[in-house]
This record gives sequence, structure tokens and C-alpha cells, in this order.
Amino acid sequence: MQVLAFTAGSLGDILATAGLAAQVVKVLYDNRNLAKECETLAIELQSLQSVLIMVEFALQRYGSTPLGEPLVHFIRPEVAQCHLSLKAFSDKVVTCQQSLSLTTMGSLWRKVIWAASDEAASLSAKLSNHRLKLVTLLITINSVGWMDSGVSCLIPGQMFTQHGPPMRSIKDNTIDVVDPLGETIPVPILFCGTWEAFDHVLKGFSRNRVGQHYIDQGDYQIVKPNDNKIVSRSELCKVKEGDTVEMSIILRPNRGDNENRRRCPRCSYLNNHILSDSGWVKCLHCSGLFHANNVWVKNPSRDKILDGNHPDDESLDMKSTLAPLQEFQHDPESDAKFFRRITLEIQVMLITTIPSQTSSRQTLTRSLELAREAVRIDSTNGSPEDAIQTYIQSIALLNDVIGMVMNGENSTKALRGRRNKSAAAQEEEVMRLQNIRNTYADRVDVLKTVYNVPDWVGKDGETL
Repeated sequence: MQVLAFTAGSLGDILATAGLAAQVVKVLYDNRNLAKECETLAIELQSLQSVLIMVEFALQRYGSTPLGEPLVHFIRPEVAQCHLSLKAFSDKVVTCQQSLSLTTMGSLWRKVIWAASDEAASLSAKLSNHRLKLVTLLITINSVGWMDSGVSCLIPGQMFTQHGPPMRSIKDNTIDVVDPLGETIPVPILFCGTWEAFDHVLKGFSRNRVGQHYIDQGDYQIVKPNDNKIVSRSELCKVKEGDTVEMSIILRPNRGDNENRRRCPRCSYLNNHILSDSGWVKCLHCSGLFHANNVWVKNPSRDKILDGNHPDDESLDMKSTLAPLQEFQHDPESDAKFFRRITLEIQVMLITTIPSQTSSRQTLTRSLELAREAVRIDSTNGSPEDAIQTYIQSIALLNDVIGMVMNGENSTKALRGRRNKSAAAQEEEVMRLQNIRNTYADRVDVLKTVYNVPDWVGKDGETL
């Protein structure tokens, strides 16, 4: 990630602002009378200087990480406003001091200081507001354990308790993330603007905890517990302060059959006849939550030849015939028994077909067989995911048949008998096949809507 250099040009950077604060403190203490009237401002400036040094240290530590960008966006305006206010006040005080330095009118200088006391009080209030925001940032970083011991020792606890904001305000600026073990993680909303920063925070929390392997690999999802909907990476920025989301660990089982979809990955209990509008199953044995999510992959090396012929590799044409993947390796030392919410990622393979060696009649027959199987699963209240998958396989084969008929290749016997009589017969059969396909597609849409089944996405990002 590109390191974001914090430089605000004429507004000054962090260390320049800290140096300016030190200069103003020195001016205030140059005259004892001045120190007495402006003691509050002097104390505030000393605190601000310490906070700015720690902020600079934190930015150096995390500027090259995914946290760098949100940190800079938060810090930049606060430091810039501090610098502007300090510069204006310093210029006024120094100008007055220089004007009166050549005179012996000490009482007049005292009156000038008294006149400036109101402005000093106003400046103190402004700087205190900006400093508290920066302290809030440091507390947030320190509280979640990102900083190493070298940084932590630079953050005095006394500063946070005496001059810092109340912890309630820190809580108000976060979202609650329930981790795989059920612990609640307060994640600052500041780091929810990008997935990279959010992921970096979660990886820090998971260090040396059960599930670290999965989180480090990115094998987890974010779920809204109120409706069990997945929060995509692009939608993470829409979360609001006070929201609660949960982490679901992604596991990849070796088999994707219907029984495995209903078997709890925590305790292996088979949850038959359990239907959920959201697609999530709450295990009757251990109360863990899990659901199966299909991910489609292409594998041209595993060819499905409908008529048993094996032409040369050059004649292979990738189609959308689908079949479940039977084997997929995952971590053998799974800690699934500890995870409160699990996503079973079932990989489904797109199998190649060879249309030049398969008649449309054979393909259509196979398509109708799959459709009947889908209807059977659908009517017996079986797995909606299995019914949808079977319908999609049937639709894919129907698309093959439609393409053959439109190209005049290997069409059905009835059409071949009428081909010489009228081209309208070809159009008629295409329309009939399209109507069948559209009917199946409509049923797929209904099942997805009723059972809240998400679209299945291939490894290349293609929605299926």
C-alpha cells in the first residue's frame, strides 16, 4: 500500500504544529503576569504538544498499513485547525510584545495581557476540542491492542482519565462485530470505510485465537444478525455507528450432496426437514448457525460427453452443464466446533460438453429428465438449493438445444422431417424450447426469492 505522507503545505504538519505549541507556551511563560492570566491555555498547549507527538508516532507506525488512509483523513483536519489557531494567536501576541518591548510601560503591557485573556480562553477551548478528538483516536488504537509495547508506554493512562473524553463517547463511535467465538469486538467506524482497513482490524483481534488461520486467509463473511443477510465488501461502508454484525467462518466440505448441506459442521448432527427463509439452519443439537453457499468453478479437464464419443481436444467447447465437485481439500485441523456461525462453501464444477458429437434429441431428453428431477425435489420440500441447481443444469442443456436448432445442426427428428417444407417450423420449435427454458428460469427466480437463496458466483466473478 502507498505510504500517505501527511503534509498540509502552509497549514503545517504534525510536528510543526507541536513545535508551534511549544513556542506559544514559551511566550506565555516569558512573563509571570502573563502566565497567571493564561495558565489554562499554557496547560492545554502542553497537553496538545504531547498528543501531537504520539499521533505522529502512530502515523509512522501505521501509515503503510490499510489503516493509514483513514488515519490520515481523520488526523489532517484536526491538526490543520490547531495549526491555524495557534499561528494566529502567536502572531498577535508576538506583535504586541515587540511593539511594547522598547518602552518602559509595564502597566500597559499588563493591560494588553488582560485584554488578550478572553482570546486565550477561546483558543484554549478550541484546542481542547481538537485535542480530545486526537486522544479519542489514540485511545481507540490502544484499546484494541494494535500498538506494540513501545507505543503503549508513550500513552499515559493519566492523560486519558484526566484530560481525555469519556469511554462512552469511544463506544458511540464504533460498531460491534461478534467474532467466530462469540466475543464482541468494538471496531471504530473510522476503519469501516474500506474492506482493507476493516479486515486489518479483525486480523489484529484474531491474533493467537482460535480461527486466526481462517481470518488471515480471508475465509470469513460478515452477516447482519437481524435478517441473516451477507454484507458484501462493497457495502461495508454503509454500516452505521451502533450497528452489530457477525462473522461467519467459511469451510469447504469434501462433498456437496444434500446430506452434507444439512449436517452441522460443528457437531455433525443431521438436521433433516429444517427449512429457513434466510437459508441459515440453526442446529437442533448444538444451536450453531450454518448455511451452504454454492461457488461455481470451471474445469475443462473433466469432460462430460453425452453420447460417449471422445473427439480430439480441439473440438471441445465449454458449455454451462453443471455437476457437483466431489472432492475439495480444506484444513484437516478444522476448529469448526468452536465457531458459532459457519458458511459451507460448496464448490460446483462447470463440465464441458461436446455439442458436435451429441444430437439435440439426446440433449433435450437429458434436459427434460433433469427438469423432472427438479420438480420432484421441489414438490417434496427437499433442499431448495438442490432444486435450483438441477433446474439450472436443465436450462443450460436447453440453451444447447436451442443453439443447435437455430444453426440447423443435429436438430430433432420432427424438425428434420419438416425442414424442407417451411423455415417457419424451425422458428416454431425455437419458440417452444425458449418457452420451456423461460418457465424453468422463472421457477428458479421464485425459489431464490422464497428461500432467500443468493446468486451463485463463479471463481472468475461471473454470476450464475
